[in-house]
Amino acid sequence: KTYSEKTALEIDQEIKRLVSESYEQTKKILTDNIETLKKIAQALLERETLDENDINRLIKGEELEPISSDIDKESALKKEVKKEEREKPQVAPGVVKPEPIRGN
Repeated sequence: KTYSEKTALEIDQEIKRLVSESYEQTKKILTDNIETLKKIAQALLERETLDENDINRLIKGEELEPISSDIDKESALKKEVKKEEREKPQVAPGVVKPEPIRGN
């Protein structure tokens, strides 16, 4: 140990003070903003994820845009599948795919 018991006690007391102050400050922030916290929690239950813009809108007291319907989600999924198919490498017409070499 490179410091005295007195110094260790002072360090412990200062840490306890900092933790206690931080706890009280955090508790006050959450208590003062409980309605916003509840709105964020509800939005997370409904949507599972929120981005920065969503959270900022909720903090400002604004409503979030409606969740897109299942039809919109299905349409987006189909578009993604088509995009993936377009991105797959294509074999030029008339070119035969090579056969694997077979062992004797």
